[in-house]
Amino acid sequence: MKSKLLLFFLLLASPLLAQLRGAYCHDFGAGKQCITFHSNGKFEYEHTYAKGRNQGKGTYALRNDSLILSFARDSTALLVTSPCSTSFQAMKLSDKKEMTLDLSYYDPETGEPMIFAAIRVEGTNKGVMTDIDGRARLRLPADSSTVTLAFSYVGYATCEVQLRCDHDYRIKVYAGPASREKQEIKNREFAYAIKVVDKETIELKNHKSSPFVVYKRK
Repeated sequence: MKSKLLLFFLLLASPLLAQLRGAYCHDFGAGKQCITFHSNGKFEYEHTYAKGRNQGKGTYALRNDSLILSFARDSTALLVTSPCSTSFQAMKLSDKKEMTLDLSYYDPETGEPMIFAAIRVEGTNKGVMTDIDGRARLRLPADSSTVTLAFSYVGYATCEVQLRCDHDYRIKVYAGPASREKQEIKNREFAYAIKVVDKETIELKNHKSSPFVVYKRK
């Protein structure tokens, strides 16, 4: 009873917590990820390509101007590349037979480009390396299938990005240190800087140098 009363007064004291009601979704071009906030301090997480959606539940709170998502269970199978931040721009195919991927890969803390990093197409022998600006271009057959790109660099966690092969894409990826990935998964807790744009929109980011990602109320 005491814990429920404390939560009630915390919600009254925080306009931001009071606004976090219902589902907010980020459309990344090839799918969506959504966070549904409930009034009892609990949340549910869904991702178009996530496995084990029943694992995406837990509690949320505000701590030091950050949104803290604490998963009830190990979210390794649910959260794809937990320390990585990705932004997409999907466009109509410029060529009906091929899709074009313009890729950029950056360090999350400094914003510096990841030079000569490997980007592989999982399950194939195809791949490319980034240039001195951390950029690369890749062309793949255009069809109704999906592909998974793996961004890797020594000392950093591997970032996986899954795409439908029916668009052209501009993709920015901000990696995370491998040691940080292990710690976050072990703790089942993820911290995001949060901004309220308006009553229907919030923005989240999980690294100092990564961009804010827009989530719209569903």
